[in-house]
Amino acid sequence: ASSAAIYGSRGANGVVLVTTKLGKAGRSNVSAGVEYGVQEVTRKVPMMNAQQWINYYIDAHNNAWVDLNPAVNKASDPNSVRPSTYRIPDDFITNPQQFGTGTDWQDVMFRVAPSKNAQLSVSGGNEKTQFLFSGAYLDQQAVLDQNYYKRLALRTNIKHAVTSRLTVGMNLGATTVFDRTEGTQGKSDVISLAIQSDPIFPVYNENGNLGYRDPNSVWSKYIAYNDLNLWHPYSLTRFIHKQNKSFNTLATGYAEYYFTDDLKFRTSISGNLYNTRLNSYSIKNQGYGYSGLLPAEGNVQSSYMLNWLSENTLTYDKRFGDHSVNVLAGYSVQKQRDEFATVTSGSFPNDLVETLNAGVVTSGSSNATEWSMISYLARGQYNFRNNYFLSAAIRRDGSSRFGTNTRWGYFPSVSAGWLVSDEAFLKNIKAINSLKLRASYGVAGNNQIPNYGAISLLNASNYASGSSLASGLQIANIANTNLRWERTNQLNIGVDLRLLSDRISLTAEYYNSVTRDMLLNVPIPDITGFSTQLTNIGRMRNRGIELNLSTKNTTGKLLWTTEFNFSRN
Repeated sequence: ASSAAIYGSRGANGVVLVTTKLGKAGRSNVSAGVEYGVQEVTRKVPMMNAQQWINYYIDAHNNAWVDLNPAVNKASDPNSVRPSTYRIPDDFITNPQQFGTGTDWQDVMFRVAPSKNAQLSVSGGNEKTQFLFSGAYLDQQAVLDQNYYKRLALRTNIKHAVTSRLTVGMNLGATTVFDRTEGTQGKSDVISLAIQSDPIFPVYNENGNLGYRDPNSVWSKYIAYNDLNLWHPYSLTRFIHKQNKSFNTLATGYAEYYFTDDLKFRTSISGNLYNTRLNSYSIKNQGYGYSGLLPAEGNVQSSYMLNWLSENTLTYDKRFGDHSVNVLAGYSVQKQRDEFATVTSGSFPNDLVETLNAGVVTSGSSNATEWSMISYLARGQYNFRNNYFLSAAIRRDGSSRFGTNTRWGYFPSVSAGWLVSDEAFLKNIKAINSLKLRASYGVAGNNQIPNYGAISLLNASNYASGSSLASGLQIANIANTNLRWERTNQLNIGVDLRLLSDRISLTAEYYNSVTRDMLLNVPIPDITGFSTQLTNIGRMRNRGIELNLSTKNTTGKLLWTTEFNFSRN
């Protein structure tokens, strides 16, 4: 390398950035960077300590009992005559000091989380070949106990001119992620459980276990009080081993050939391969820290997705004096396959081996779906003196999701624009910097329905045959072989105006959109054996105006701008 330099800076959350520019070696550039940092929870939900919580618990139960029995003297009423819902543990009354200040469960579950991030890139080439190689690694520990996110990303771009008319290229990206991320499962999630956990309980009991359901622990007596939260957040982080692995590869190869300087053919094929695998193993009894003494259980979920797309276009781009023409014709085909499988095992003899073969498979399922689309398209664009603009396009799309005779849809569009401010009759009006009128009308299609929405599907269904149970099939839905594209016709009329050296900018637009043959699940009589059917029904219209006004009221050292927008639908 011809030169090297190192720069350091401190970012947010204590992040330290170190970047090394290794300079140039011939036509190549090399750069690398390393980032270290930490994250921590700076704001927590306020929580009561053990003594405050005990006082709250006693008052709440006494008040509830008196509210149910107004004549009762709560001070002289013994617990023994109360139903279990209103009882108070004797320790709370006779010796609450034994609990001390208790446990702050947020301090237990949240931590300072270090992160590391490193990048390396190399780029260069010559007149015929250009390339870029880059790699990045991220290791981010989460602020939540046992959670993390690790990612390795590699990318390469190569472009090569085979001849003066033929160019080929390839873009390839691969990403691998190993992570454990929780906190998204609502009230039963580990974060929610930590915030709700009662502060009187310790992190570990006297036997070294997590919880209060340990039958050999002095804390097990509190099981009799069903309004105490007898879970332990660690049972979901340290006694359930989880790891999610995902592998994502994106690749594109293309070739461009110029028949003439104005006529170009481009073909490309791209693919996206995505695999995920989730391994989960719940240790037997989960340290006595969850809702019950649960047996060990292992689960594996895997998914696979392959999407490939082939595009082929022929483009003619020519300028004739004041006239400019661009015409494109194309063909594309796309297909995607998704697969999913899950297997669960139980009856593990111990927790030494966590793979499913160490237990007994108790359940499993798998499925696979596919969809595909073929498209033909054409587009023409014309402008005269960069003053008048006209564009028209048409698509013919075929989708596998519709009925055999209704898979194809035609979607035309046309648009026009006029740059009025370049006309001679406005040239001398200096207050107007730009005035453009535009209008468009087009049709768009929607095929966002289940992959097999138009045909009848079969589900497994057992039935009685004599004294035994036999495997069978049942129809899962009603077919609709006439299911077709949902179509939206939309008209747009707009004006763009800039005044007084661009200090005032105004955009106004009117739109009218009508959607027909809407794809909806419609209720049908239950006598059919089903409650809904996917069909084309109904029409919806949206129309309205949108106004956007921007002004620069002052410029210079004092900058004052105003933004105003109004819409009515």
